[in-house]
Amino acid sequence: MTTSREDLMAALEGEQPERIPFTIYHRGCVLANPDPAWEGLFAQGLCPVAFATIVRRTTPNVERIVQAETWRGGPAERIILRTPVGEISQLSARGWVQEYWLKTPADYAVMEYVVRDTRLEPHPQAFRDAEQGVGEHGIALIGAGRSPMQTILVDYAGLEAFSYHLADGFPELFALAEALLDQLIEECRLIAAGPGRYVELWENLAAEVWGPRRFAQVHLPVYERILPILHAGGKKVFTHFDGKLACLAGLIAKTEIDGIESLTQPPEGDMGYAEARAAWPGKFLWGNINVSLYDLPPEELWRVVQQMARDAAPDGRLLAFEISEDLPRNWRESIPVVMEALAASSPGR
Repeated sequence: MTTSREDLMAALEGEQPERIPFTIYHRGCVLANPDPAWEGLFAQGLCPVAFATIVRRTTPNVERIVQAETWRGGPAERIILRTPVGEISQLSARGWVQEYWLKTPADYAVMEYVVRDTRLEPHPQAFRDAEQGVGEHGIALIGAGRSPMQTILVDYAGLEAFSYHLADGFPELFALAEALLDQLIEECRLIAAGPGRYVELWENLAAEVWGPRRFAQVHLPVYERILPILHAGGKKVFTHFDGKLACLAGLIAKTEIDGIESLTQPPEGDMGYAEARAAWPGKFLWGNINVSLYDLPPEELWRVVQQMARDAAPDGRLLAFEISEDLPRNWRESIPVVMEALAASSPGR
């Protein structure tokens, strides 16, 4: 019998695995919930997936200051980036960002300085460490950050402020995006020359934020710049698209993206697996099973998983399922049901 690692690698290469893979985020789920039960599940075929950052960043002319603060009666942390052109800060509490870096056009100019000041260098040991961490059962992917506008939206400004900033269209926003694109291209060149075969773009993209017109203007040109670099280095590239995608399906189909990771059907997403396969017949579908489904009775969960597998890949190819962010509360009982259903659905068995 093949190992879970072998099955996943076969699937990622478009071959027919013996079993349709079922994977789980190693850091976010396994390491965050230590339990002896994991080893038994790995032995049964669950595949842990790690993400390695193989490009190291340094900012020689930026001072980073960390201060303890209080937010709504609880502990908080403020990080200040001090530069020759000004400073910006971010406040985090209760595990979430409560105040983002970018609030004014001047803040964008400071962040552009930070990005331009950033030096990149290869760090291949991170990949070897990630592979060692998941062991013989798992696999490591290379994390490549986000495209420029997604970085600003998700990491720097937050959705509400970014929406106003984009509507205002001030030049500092687009200057920052250009600096981030230059940095991403450099990062992708280092990744292309580094270890590993599979690359993850952490887009966290949702169609309702952008719509087809802006997606075509803002995201497609980025993919057209970076995907050829990564493919020339022998990499396969997967995008973390975990929201609604239906109105972008035709545009995504035109890209050279190799697969959609964390694809989620309704109600979180808006595309079923049969619809996704019809839209992207040659792309890998890495489906995140809705966390609510794990509460179904075992026989119903089995039936639903089998139907999803038939819809997504009647021939068993170009498909895996996963637990990406939310570990089901009954994971010890439900994960074996999913694995058994996928094994029974696999044409390779």
